[in-house]
Amino acid sequence: MPLEPAVRDGLDYRVQVSTVGPERFVDAGRCAGTHLHLELQAGTVDEGAGISATASAAAREEVSNIYNLATALDPALVALTRSCPFFEGSRTGLAVRTVHYRGSAIFGWEGVYTDLSQVGALLPYADDAEHLIRQQFDRYKAWLDAMDRAGVERRLFAEAGGDLLRPAWNPVRLNRQGTLELRGMDSNYPEVTLAAAAMILGAAERVRQNGLEVVPDDGVRFRGYWRRAQGARLRSSRRGAALRGGNRRSRRRERIHLRGLDPGVRRGGRRKARRFLPP
Repeated sequence: MPLEPAVRDGLDYRVQVSTVGPERFVDAGRCAGTHLHLELQAGTVDEGAGISATASAAAREEVSNIYNLATALDPALVALTRSCPFFEGSRTGLAVRTVHYRGSAIFGWEGVYTDLSQVGALLPYADDAEHLIRQQFDRYKAWLDAMDRAGVERRLFAEAGGDLLRPAWNPVRLNRQGTLELRGMDSNYPEVTLAAAAMILGAAERVRQNGLEVVPDDGVRFRGYWRRAQGARLRSSRRGAALRGGNRRSRRRERIHLRGLDPGVRRGGRRKARRFLPP
């Protein structure tokens, strides 16, 4: 049944719509999503700097590893939680919410952030916490430039609480609540949403408990979501993103290749299959 979505009336929403263009929200507003927050160590996130200068080395390492994990999982989460291939009565065969929010200049998909991938697309993997901080400032500048082009006064953004983290609608982002937020999943049946959440939480806990380092394969530095998704498919059939780390006291190294829901654990040259979800 056709509906006409309405944007919230808060000043920050009015600034967002005026900058991006109200017509871009019409289709996206007909789609529902689910956001998941991964807790970070207290005091890690800072609204003025992205990551606090007083955060411990362990906290800074953890946030970059969890960020990279969430980035690697994003294409799989889109596929696993896609709720419907139909939109407005038409069979699209696409992940409709992803298309209408992120868009893609490559495929000609008009979305909310087609022309503002810095603030709405999946960003590249982070080399470290300092790289994440630079991403926040680059995105902030990109948003202010977009406001200038749209003729929106910067003071309105400031009055709406325009801190460094506010112009961020990316699928994976630092949240001012002190979390890492995953925003790419469709709303779906409870069992689907809970299964996806269990997978994510289990993977994140493994990174924390085992002191794993999450790094992309050499040469994997794609820009934009859809090229990143392509890279994820190639990694799924070839090498995959790697989680490196292990027991530091014994200096034992462990590498895990992310291969959908069945990552392979390499120990001593042998591969042992594991699942985050029961078969």
